[in-house]
Amino acid sequence: MMKLLTLTPFVAAVVASSLQLGDVEIFARQNDPITSLVNDITTLTKSVVDLGDTVGGFTGISEAGTVATKAQTVQDNLQTAADNAKKAPTLDNNGALALAVPAQALNEAVVSTLDKITAKKDVFASASLTSVVAQLLEKDNQLAGDYSTALFSKVPAELKSTAMKIVQPSLDKLQKTVDDFKAAAGGSMSSGSSSVMTSRERSNVERFFLRGSRYDFDVLNDAQ
Repeated sequence: MMKLLTLTPFVAAVVASSLQLGDVEIFARQNDPITSLVNDITTLTKSVVDLGDTVGGFTGISEAGTVATKAQTVQDNLQTAADNAKKAPTLDNNGALALAVPAQALNEAVVSTLDKITAKKDVFASASLTSVVAQLLEKDNQLAGDYSTALFSKVPAELKSTAMKIVQPSLDKLQKTVDDFKAAAGGSMSSGSSSVMTSRERSNVERFFLRGSRYDFDVLNDAQ
């Protein structure tokens, strides 16, 4: 009996130690940098595809709220991915190569969605949303630049050129789409300038761009 009582604290300590080790292992698996980065890319890809599908069905201002929600999700996911990439450790070759396939899928999704946005340029113009879309795309461009810079900084030097070849088509496509919509909106513009907008566009922009960090297209739907 005395031996049992003597061993009890030891057994409890061993069990506690095992549980703590298990917790550490679970935490390590959940916070594995490669898994985290891949998950971010996959989540972003899904939101980009979702936006593309929504834009593909866009017919007018009545659907602007849905498009805005999908666009905001993409930007939220971009911001999260960039933040996580900045905090990630430098990757070894195997880690960097593990990102190649999901990064290629993201590149293809971005190009496809941008093609759909461009195909709806006349529809956006009819809804007086050309300037709005241009500003949304500019924000996307900024976030994509931040994300790619953060991610490339973690890739080994010998693989940086390969990584760039994978994502450069989508970055170039995004810049071209931004330029096209800015030109259609009347030239150079910024989120704080409305001089190139029509009065209706200016009203639309003020109604949701100035309401906070999230875009509220629903007020446009209610107003039409």
